[in-house]
Amino acid sequence: MALGCAPSLGHIPEPVDGSEHGDRRTHTDDLSRDETILEVPISGVDEEAPASAFHGPRSWGQLQAGRERTGRVATRGIAKPRLRWRAKVGELGPEQTPAVVGQSVIVATAGAGKGPDAEDAVLALDLKTGRPLWKTTLKGDGGGLVVTAGKVIVVSGGTHLVAFDLVTGKQRWRKDLGSASSAPLALEHLVVVGLADGRLEAFRSTTGDAAWSVPVGSPIAAAPSSDGELVYAASSTGKIVCVQTDGTPRWTQTVQTAPPAGKAPGAIDVRVTPIVFGNVLVVPFVRTEPTRHAPALLALDRFDGTMAWRARAPGRWIGIEASPALSETTLVYAEADSGDVVGISVRDGSRVYRRTVGPCFDRQLGGAATAGGVAYLPRYGGTVYAVRASDGRPRWEFYLGSSRVSNGVMPLSHKNQEDCEAEPLTGFGISTPPAIAPLGTLIVGTREGFLHAIEDAAPPQR
Repeated sequence: MALGCAPSLGHIPEPVDGSEHGDRRTHTDDLSRDETILEVPISGVDEEAPASAFHGPRSWGQLQAGRERTGRVATRGIAKPRLRWRAKVGELGPEQTPAVVGQSVIVATAGAGKGPDAEDAVLALDLKTGRPLWKTTLKGDGGGLVVTAGKVIVVSGGTHLVAFDLVTGKQRWRKDLGSASSAPLALEHLVVVGLADGRLEAFRSTTGDAAWSVPVGSPIAAAPSSDGELVYAASSTGKIVCVQTDGTPRWTQTVQTAPPAGKAPGAIDVRVTPIVFGNVLVVPFVRTEPTRHAPALLALDRFDGTMAWRARAPGRWIGIEASPALSETTLVYAEADSGDVVGISVRDGSRVYRRTVGPCFDRQLGGAATAGGVAYLPRYGGTVYAVRASDGRPRWEFYLGSSRVSNGVMPLSHKNQEDCEAEPLTGFGISTPPAIAPLGTLIVGTREGFLHAIEDAAPPQR
C-alpha cells in the first residue's frame, strides 16, 4: 500500500456511462450538450465570491500562485515529506499547472499525450483524498488555467479559452482565440492572455466578452503578470510591454542580450512569466548556448521600463525555461544543464548561492515554489528537492518519477548517474509547475500522468 495513501485513491475512475448509472457522467466543452456530473460540492469555496477572494497571500489560483507570479504563499514549509495521495489524471507537462482553491485541486491535462484525444480534460479533486469531484472533457489538450469569480478558465487545445463552473464543472463560455495562447492571468474582472500572433488580449471573466486588445508585434509564449493596476507581457523577440488594466499602453521596451566581447547582441527570448516585486519587473529568458558570468535574469523598472539590473555571477549559465520563486529577497530556481539550485538577489541581480543538489539533466521545465523559508524544486529527473531558500542547503528530496515507488526514495540509477542526461534513466520526469495548498501541502504532477499531494509528517511547531 502506498505510504499514507489508501489503496482506492491511486486512480481516478474512468467516465461512467450515464445510461447505466443515472446522471454520473462527465462533461464535454460543447455548449450543445448540457450534461450533469458527479454532484460533489467543492468545500471551502463561495461560488459567488469576487475574483479577489481566490488570490490572497495563501491562495494558489493561477500559475506561480498569483498575479505577481512570485511562486510563494504565506504558509509553513514541509519539514518531513510524506505522500498523502497519488491520482491518475492524464499527461502533465509545462502547460498543465495545477491550482488549489479551498479544499480542492484543479488541473487540466493533456490526456493520453500531446494532441487531441478522448482523455483531454479539466478535473477537480478533493485536496484531502485525491478523489474526483468532477471531470469535464476538452476538445484538445488542457493547458494553463486560472480560478477566478467562481469559474475555472482553461486554455483548451492551445487556441481556445473556456470557462467552467467551479462547483459543477459545467461550461459557461468559450472563446476562439485564433492563435496559440499563453497561460492566462486573472485580474479582478478580467482574464488576460498573450498570443502567438503577437496580441495581448483581455476578456470579461464573467461572460467571456472581449474587453481590449493590444498589438505587441511578436509572439507571446510567457504568461502575463500584474500588480493589479498594470499588466506586463514579454515576447520571444525581447519586447516587454506594460499596459493599464483597461488596455491603455504605458511603455514598451525591447531588451537585448549583453554578449561577451566580440559578439553582437541579440534579442532575448522570454518563455517564462515575468515576476513583479517592489519597483522592478524580473524577466527570466532562454539562451541558445551557455554564457559565462551572466545568469539568464534581468530586471526593469516596472514604471518606466528602464534597465534596473542584469544578473552577474561567476560560472557557466544556461537559459531559464522554468519559473523562479521568491523567498524574502532571493529568487530561487533550478539551473538547467546541471543539478544545481541557484539563489539570485532580487535587489541587484547578484548571486546569493549556487549548490549542486542532484544529478544533472539537460532541461528544467518545472517551476519553483516557496513557503515558510523552504524552496521546492521539481527536477526533470522526477525528484522534488526541498532546500533552505536563504542559502540553498538541502532539506530533503522525494522521488515521484514512478507510480511503483511510494516511499520517495530515488533509484540508484539516478544517484549513481555520472553524465548530464537528456531524459531520466528510469521512470518519468517532472516538467509541470507545482502548487501549494493553504496549509502547506505540495501538489506536483509528473509526465507519467499522476498528480501527487505531499504533506508534512512532522507535527506543527508551536
